[in-house]
Amino acid sequence: ATRLSEYAVREKIPNVCNKRVLENLVRCGAFDFVIRENPRFHRARLFNNIEFVMKRAASRAAEKASGQTDFFAVMSTGEESSDSELADCPAWPIADGFKAERELLGIYLTGHPLGAWKRVLSSLTTCPISSFPTDFKALPPKGRHSIRLGGMLKSCLVRMPRPDPSNPRKSLKPWATLVVDDGENETECLAFGSTFEKYPWLRDAVDSPLLLCGEITHRRNRDTHEEEESTQFLLREAYPLSEGTRRFATGLHVRLSMSDPKLIDRAKAIRALAQRFPGGLKLVIDVACDHGRHVGIDSGLAGVEPASDFFAGLEKLVRPADYSLATIPECFIDKPEKPWER
Repeated sequence: ATRLSEYAVREKIPNVCNKRVLENLVRCGAFDFVIRENPRFHRARLFNNIEFVMKRAASRAAEKASGQTDFFAVMSTGEESSDSELADCPAWPIADGFKAERELLGIYLTGHPLGAWKRVLSSLTTCPISSFPTDFKALPPKGRHSIRLGGMLKSCLVRMPRPDPSNPRKSLKPWATLVVDDGENETECLAFGSTFEKYPWLRDAVDSPLLLCGEITHRRNRDTHEEEESTQFLLREAYPLSEGTRRFATGLHVRLSMSDPKLIDRAKAIRALAQRFPGGLKLVIDVACDHGRHVGIDSGLAGVEPASDFFAGLEKLVRPADYSLATIPECFIDKPEKPWER
């Protein structure tokens, strides 16, 4: 079957499962076969029409059981189970589909939320987890290595500090242990006191792509507060990845080739995609000509919004190697506080 309505009638869906079960099946991709056969459909459109489909399937089943047939069904051309009558609606963001899969199945089934961000992460991340210095001897002379790290927040465990017997009036601020996955490795990130107070939304950001800015320092013993030979990653700033891209990137460069027979169509498609995601990130289209020369194409747009759906669409038009982000060298937007100010 390539139509949801046809499938519902043939499999007697109303007798097999209820509306909620069918909604969850659509959310986690069980009916993506309909989408593959007809690109005009998407999970949101199927989801929003489930009640209509179930009522129609129940009606067809009742007619068949009673031996009666609807007059209009007899006069139709055989499209009584067509999906053409399903009301259209805006598609869900790609990230919402991945989140539903993880929520309902425990795994990402059709892709990974960082998939569309892979090229962006390579530009924004100054030190991937695989390159983290694990030995304090590898740290700079001052013992602090500032970095930007993009990845998926896998968990956020909020803790309360231990009371200080010598200072019972000391304010106790919650802090958090974050586990971050950059697509290849995982690491622990610590958000202490005033830092976690600035970013309380991290509690609800699990399974979301983030840009974390911080410092790799000596690890301190929690009881003696003495420095150990291992290192730790301390958070200073945190941003949703889209916002982090806006703050640290100065432009998006897309490279095309004059020898491409579809150059004009490809450039128009990129412009149409950018129009769907208006924003403040500068879009620059470069065309490689003969003899190593490059010509810039004016997109006529103020900029684009760096959303996962935009980059997913861009990778359908150009190879990942054909676009990149220009970023600022600084690892922090706000000037880091002095140790005695924290």
